Amino acid sequence: MQHTPPALGDANAEMLEKNLRALARSSPRVAEAVARTRSADAGVVLDVAPDGGLTGVRGSGPGAVRLGSARAPIDEGERLAATVDPATTGCAVVLGFGLGHHVRALQQRLGRAGVVLVYEPDAALLRAVLERQD
Repeated sequence: MQHTPPALGDANAEMLEKNLRALARSSPRVAEAVARTRSADAGVVLDVAPDGGLTGVRGSGPGAVRLGSARAPIDEGERLAATVDPATTGCAVVLGFGLGHHVRALQQRLGRAGVVLVYEPDAALLRAVLERQD
């Protein structure tokens, strides 16, 4: 029997477990909170954008909030990270993990010379994203 890996945008238990193990190294209480919640509680619809990045919307109707660019969320995260100068920035504080593209881009930009601290109060949203991308 051949195993077909889940597509980006589909929940993936193996991806979640890998991400929770990594998260537990520096934030064990956050990893436990994410493990205890359900991604369905986040109220988000996640999909894959044309650029291959995860995108999504929280809620529906006039009160819906887009979590990132519908067409190019990876580029959006990279453009945000480009505003941070690694020569003068040792720590970037991010208010909201969202889809994570900006966090990844900041971490890559700062490398080992800097730290990225993320405040994300919504464990269900964090779980929904961590189930879908590394």
